[in-house]
Amino acid sequence: MIATIIALRAFANEAYLYLLVEVAGEIGPYAQIDVDINPPASGGGFPDYMAHAWPFKDPAIHISGNKGGQLQDIGPGGEAAQGKALKMRLPLDMLAGPTPKSLSVRIMDGQCCGADWRVMDATGSIEIPLVDELETPLPQQADLRAPNSAFCREPTVAEDAAFPPAPAIQVPPGFTARYFIPPSGVNVPSDVVVTPAGTILVASSRARAILQVARDGSVQTYATLNAYSIDQDAAGALFGSDFASGQIYRIQPGTTGTPVARMPQTACESTLAVAPDGTFYLGFNACSGEGTSGSSIQVIPPGAESPTLLLDLGPEPVQALAVSPGGRLLATISKSLEAIDPASGRRTPIAQLPEPGSFHGLAVAQDGTSYVSSGDFDTAGNLYRVSPQGQVERVASFEGNGLEGLALTAAGEIVGTQRAIGGVQIVDPDGTVRALVPPNGLVSPHSLAFSPCGELLAVNDEAGRLTMASAEGHNIPFTRLISFQPPQTFLAFAPQGWYVTGESAPGFSSKVNRYLPNGDRETLADDLANVSGVAVGPEGAVYVAATGEGRILRLLPDGTRQVVAQELQTPQALALGRLQFLGHHLA
Repeated sequence: MIATIIALRAFANEAYLYLLVEVAGEIGPYAQIDVDINPPASGGGFPDYMAHAWPFKDPAIHISGNKGGQLQDIGPGGEAAQGKALKMRLPLDMLAGPTPKSLSVRIMDGQCCGADWRVMDATGSIEIPLVDELETPLPQQADLRAPNSAFCREPTVAEDAAFPPAPAIQVPPGFTARYFIPPSGVNVPSDVVVTPAGTILVASSRARAILQVARDGSVQTYATLNAYSIDQDAAGALFGSDFASGQIYRIQPGTTGTPVARMPQTACESTLAVAPDGTFYLGFNACSGEGTSGSSIQVIPPGAESPTLLLDLGPEPVQALAVSPGGRLLATISKSLEAIDPASGRRTPIAQLPEPGSFHGLAVAQDGTSYVSSGDFDTAGNLYRVSPQGQVERVASFEGNGLEGLALTAAGEIVGTQRAIGGVQIVDPDGTVRALVPPNGLVSPHSLAFSPCGELLAVNDEAGRLTMASAEGHNIPFTRLISFQPPQTFLAFAPQGWYVTGESAPGFSSKVNRYLPNGDRETLADDLANVSGVAVGPEGAVYVAATGEGRILRLLPDGTRQVVAQELQTPQALALGRLQFLGHHLA
């Protein structure tokens, strides 16, 4: 059933524009909500502002402004959410031009701007009434015991429940060490191959290793190097690519890898495929300040050390490449599975997928059947089987996050990794899913904080989220955030239940965000360099270590800032004493 808008309400106060859209029918998980603010009366031209939201995928709203007849990016801001209705809250201080007086709404289906991109429903223009209402500060809205609070749930197991021993952890006499969340055995498993001998090898970049995983789930180190994507040629020679450095390695057991080629540019998530003759194909995604800015497929012939351009994809991201046993080059580009001519770069569509493919999530069987995975860091994902004729069939679904790297065994099993929760799965041809390495929900956890009710939150590097562990030892994905860059980001709780955490990643603005127990959030700062340590004072002030600036700042409840200390050498973790703060300055 096509979604239709059955009610639209909007109002503004002195700080925010609020919008509520009631919809009948099903809205797909990749739908986009477009809001034209002050749309032109004639219907031609651009509105004063345009806001886009993907409430199923990301709470942030992306805003553009009309500058001289062209829409120019303003940036992300505000929040969007999907429940029984679509709701949006947009800060007016982002709109520096005309005052919002009217708006119209469109629901777009599909992935911009492919063949399935369409308007599901649209409204005419409505007025935006201005109400004389004071905005309740977000911290005052914190309610730990509210029905929609994520905290203060009753545990199903007593807090002193038996946890497995941790014999590798050294502790002083009289103490014992137990795992609250046991290790999964793999850390950031992003890609996988199955060798001709049937050996399963997993790229574990944060462990700086290629891991060999036995059929009983035991793990040992095969080689020591950093690689996100791995593949092999017809003879079984193994190669790996570290997109962050651009280096490509020949990988042999017990070594640190031998550099054989290099992509001269750094990249966002990019992928590697090796042809039977040893030709390298690179799916390259360039980075900008807020994500992928341009994509291409590059080729490196055997013996060459640098790539040449095969295909310029512009803004379309390339998620995965694979070369069939017969030498056919395939790619997942957004939601499309395509064959790429290795000589001309000509694209031939094979199938349109229900959702975008995941990175490295493509494998091709001997008979030409393709397997494509979805999900990446999201909380769910799917595995699809695509026939040589382009028929798409869902084989299996996954919770926690989708599969990434895919490989096929001689028995027709599909092996895939779950990077954001640290697991390796096997899918039988009939769709039965077995955990080869059971995930524990963690990926390089590096900072911890207890909520006032005892739930333990962890910032996960490389996984793009916080996780929450309850007293009984269950660990689940919790809040999305960006944390891919040293120094690591931290989090801190206020007694009322709200908490703050930083975000930091190469090419992205560092942020300090405040979250409520119900998931609502606001950005307190987005102009600091390399945010790391945070702490909350008794008066509600937030202390922040801006590591890249060598400063510690205090963000006061009224929005003003004070510099607490400056000219420091990489200040990171913070803690507050009764009378003064303590900053740990780590070189």
